[in-house]
Amino acid sequence: MKVLICGASWIADELLKRMGEKWEVTLIDKQEKQLNSFSSRFVSVVRLKVGDASSPVVLEEAGLERQDYFLALTDDDRVNLAASKFAKEKNVKNIMALVRDPERLPEFKDLGIWAFPMTTFIARKLYHYLQDPRMKVSIVGQGEAEVLEIEIGPNLMAMGRKVEEISGENWRIVGYVRDGQLFYPPPKNGYEEGDRLVILGKPDVVRAVCSVIECEKPKFPMVYGNEMAVALPLRSDAKARDIVHESLYLAQHTRTRNIYVLCETGVCDLQDDLRRWSESLDIHIQEDDRKVERQIKRICEEKSVGVVVMPSLDHKFMDSLTKPTLINLAHTLPCPLFVAKASNPYHKILVPYNGSSKTQIALEVAVDLAQQFDAYVAVVLVEEPEFLHGDNIEEKNWMENQLKKVRETGRIHKIKIEECVRQGNVVKEITELSKDFNLMVMGSDTRSKVFLEPHVGELLVRKTPCSVLIVTG
Repeated sequence: MKVLICGASWIADELLKRMGEKWEVTLIDKQEKQLNSFSSRFVSVVRLKVGDASSPVVLEEAGLERQDYFLALTDDDRVNLAASKFAKEKNVKNIMALVRDPERLPEFKDLGIWAFPMTTFIARKLYHYLQDPRMKVSIVGQGEAEVLEIEIGPNLMAMGRKVEEISGENWRIVGYVRDGQLFYPPPKNGYEEGDRLVILGKPDVVRAVCSVIECEKPKFPMVYGNEMAVALPLRSDAKARDIVHESLYLAQHTRTRNIYVLCETGVCDLQDDLRRWSESLDIHIQEDDRKVERQIKRICEEKSVGVVVMPSLDHKFMDSLTKPTLINLAHTLPCPLFVAKASNPYHKILVPYNGSSKTQIALEVAVDLAQQFDAYVAVVLVEEPEFLHGDNIEEKNWMENQLKKVRETGRIHKIKIEECVRQGNVVKEITELSKDFNLMVMGSDTRSKVFLEPHVGELLVRKTPCSVLIVTG
């Protein structure tokens, strides 16, 4: 196959690296020195022509009419347009041209040739990277369409919604990938966390899709539910008021509008405290003879609860050796458990981080909350003392790998995340650091524990002086 390329540029260089010996390439450029470097490196280059590619004479002398393909790759749109017009007049079947100025793109398209909008393509790629590198976008249809691949995570409003609820005027979901397999969803099929949606749409599909699924809008606790349950398993009026006031503060700064206050019969003497909040929040007091822990599970089954708020339970050291009560409860709920300690307002949020999926979710939730409370976020990573792992390269690289994940999360959400690196006992280091924070968001992987050994997560929840949000999924 014969191809005439105008412009001995770096693009032509990369293209020729991929073209095999079956191609016969003629190359035109004004710079003879530039041309000579091509002929010495590529066997497919059979002819060189020094001259202006916009000149019909130069193109004819280069054998334009005998070419199967014509590529205008110079750095001047005017030259590429003039050369493409002449190639069209000479009935070259396959004509392609680079276009740097987007405003000139219609002139090339009017010729009926394949025009590559270079500046637009690069700008789109940069925008997609800045928006969220987890989104994969491919340009198809000669730039007239895009294919977007986006993963459904815990903070994506698409999770649990029907196909017909997730669509736009200029884009459609055409399939999804689950467990490495591509599926074409029926109209009433719901999605699961971890699915990757495949979306076909017009250019700038990322912006269009994000306007529907609210990519940048804070979503806690909405992704779990739009209501709050406040459990009061205590009889101290002062403590109960502190918990209720913190719950109201949390509800007002998030998108929660419905609150259920749960308490045992005779405990909830809080009507006066709640009355002044009733205009902005729909508050219901529910008294029951059953233990509050049982009431929590029932309300979560009946209502769309996005977060459960309760105080830290009184405990003894031996309790942490036998059962992690709060962590156990958190893992039985369909939403996060908020252990309130009256540490609001939340200006500083801390996230214990080890790179696990649950601590990553906790970091995402913390970032979400930071947007709603105008707070800043810090992560704390605790590694073992050096004498415990010696010269183990894998252990030494662990910290840097986790910090890379944290920085990537900050870049995705356009937020600065402070990095706190500590060495020593996990509980001691995190508890000490938490004294300078108002809220800790903690991801919990498991409620299991080794017999007669403290549960690290339970100790953190109990010993941390600030309020703790436990995220399990």
